[in-house]
Amino acid sequence: MNLLTRVQLDELINTENQNCISIYLPMEKAPTEADKTKVLFKNQIKKVESELIEHGIAQKNVDSLIAPAVKLLETPKFWTSPDESAAVFVVGSNITTIKLPFPIEPTTFIGPKFYLVPLFKLFSFDSKFYILALSQNKVRLLHCDLLDCDEIDIASLPTSLDEALQYDDIEKKNQYVMRSPGSTGDGSPGVYNRGQNDGKDEHKTNIWRFMEMLDSGLASLIKDKDTPVVLAGVEFLTAIFRKVNSNLHLIDKEVSGNTDILSEKQLHEKAYPLAQEFFDKFVASDLELYHNLSSSDKTGDTIEEIASAAAKGKIRILFATQGMFIPGMYNVELDSAFHKDHNPDSEDLINFAAVNTFKTGGKVYVLDRNQMPDTENCAAIFRY
Repeated sequence: MNLLTRVQLDELINTENQNCISIYLPMEKAPTEADKTKVLFKNQIKKVESELIEHGIAQKNVDSLIAPAVKLLETPKFWTSPDESAAVFVVGSNITTIKLPFPIEPTTFIGPKFYLVPLFKLFSFDSKFYILALSQNKVRLLHCDLLDCDEIDIASLPTSLDEALQYDDIEKKNQYVMRSPGSTGDGSPGVYNRGQNDGKDEHKTNIWRFMEMLDSGLASLIKDKDTPVVLAGVEFLTAIFRKVNSNLHLIDKEVSGNTDILSEKQLHEKAYPLAQEFFDKFVASDLELYHNLSSSDKTGDTIEEIASAAAKGKIRILFATQGMFIPGMYNVELDSAFHKDHNPDSEDLINFAAVNTFKTGGKVYVLDRNQMPDTENCAAIFRY
């Protein structure tokens, strides 16, 4: 199953056909439970089939339209993928599958354009973050988004305590300057001589120096100092790194425990909720902004006004819910949107607003209904 890229999202946005089929479904993470998901998907295909027939399409043509989805049932790799949810888009003989890192309710939609609202969760903000996995044996730096992560080559830095001691012997010989244990990362120097302490004190001093070397070296690897970093490791190491840190934007919560036994994927699974919680603060801030502006003409909460504003690139921030549909059409000449049920030319107006807001550089937040301001389906902050 594919990760969603901006290019791929643009392709989905630009696809137009009388029968664009969109299916969203939760995935069972355990491979042994794959049959449950397949049964759900079969039922979703049947629902699509029924709706196409209701639209007056002959059974032979319906069978052709749903054929790519039916064929997906016989693709074992798709059903054993341990992802939270999946999105499936079918048009003609083409099928696109996307993995999603968040839970979702089973959803089907047929229209002249794909239903993409849930996907905008992945593009609400610059969701890039780092994981710094600390260990005395192996330090790893992972560059992540909400879907996946890639390990960054940090061979230029000491990645273990033993390497750090070798670096220190070469660079400082028998003496080096460092911030004293217990400092707050202000760079106040203290002088330590190798061999000055024995046992536990010397070991702690060596680890402190190791963390300082990492802090100094990571500054050249992580250029954007506003990108959040999730620390992972045993508390002894993470606590020291927080004290010596002078460059990185560390978030408060961390992944605790021995990182040596965790794969990249496992680290990402543990760090993702912490990063998501960090990014959610931006949503809260923009919701507060909406409430502060709600008595002015800078906000809107009716789909007619919002769809029209989105078409003109007027929306700065859109708040929308997924799984709630308002079928209708937007008339360019009249500059108006109107409801139109049971019409094959109708599209979801919330989806229309989200797509056009995104295309014109606005933010799209996809929220639960209980998070929405004033309305259950959509609300907006206007640019002007």
